[in-house]
Amino acid sequence: MLSNIGRLGVPLPRDFPLDNIGFDDVVTDKSTDQAIRRGLLFSNSTDKDSQCKTQFSFAALLAINYLEKQGITYNFTKNQELQIGKTLFPRLDKNAGSYEDTDAYGYQILLNSRHPNHLAIQVTLTEVLTDQVNPNWVQDRLVIIGTTANSLHPGFYTPYSSV
Repeated sequence: MLSNIGRLGVPLPRDFPLDNIGFDDVVTDKSTDQAIRRGLLFSNSTDKDSQCKTQFSFAALLAINYLEKQGITYNFTKNQELQIGKTLFPRLDKNAGSYEDTDAYGYQILLNSRHPNHLAIQVTLTEVLTDQVNPNWVQDRLVIIGTTANSLHPGFYTPYSSV
């Protein structure tokens, strides 16, 4: 639901609890590869152009909800840094690492990208519909549904993308 100036975001579904909605905006590097190396965890958007009603990103919301069910909670330190359990996620500084005066708005962190061949178990829709999926793979697990079709552009690049 965050948006670029002049571009509206996707409206919220009707009668859907706001606690179950996270935004899915990404921040690309301005370098020649436009790769995603930073993650936007949450935003306190006060931009008049924004229709965003939720503060957490989809990824942060998934992690927080998953960990809360295991008794691991989040809070913000006195310096307004995100802490989940014992792990501190310091906000990205605009001059961190090789960045110089980068767009560090919102609450961004550097990502630790995983190779796409080692992310998660992937199954096809056909395998689901023909009962070929081991139920232990999905029971009490987070299931994300998406596409991996080569005919579709992934939208963004990661450090593992072949450009």
